[in-house]
Amino acid sequence: MQRYRFRAAHQRAGSNQAGLNLGLGPIVISYFMPVILCFTVVASVSFGVVAAYVAVLGILSSFGRAPQPEPQPARPRLILLATQNHASGD
Repeated sequence: MQRYRFRAAHQRAGSNQAGLNLGLGPIVISYFMPVILCFTVVASVSFGVVAAYVAVLGILSSFGRAPQPEPQPARPRLILLATQNHASGD
């Protein structure tokens, strides 16, 4: 009975790699992995915050209060000046 061993493409001897081989070893890739991971996390959280902000603004603009009508200017108050006499009922 033949035993099969599964290996990644970069571990197979004499394999044609479909990816780009830059000659970077696993140490260099291990330095880039945290940077890529942090960038992915920051980009995902930023996208989520912007999407939530847009959604809230859309909901508020759709279901928000109706615009209030323009207030009309108040009528001038009538006042009794000292030079005027009050009409009496003689």
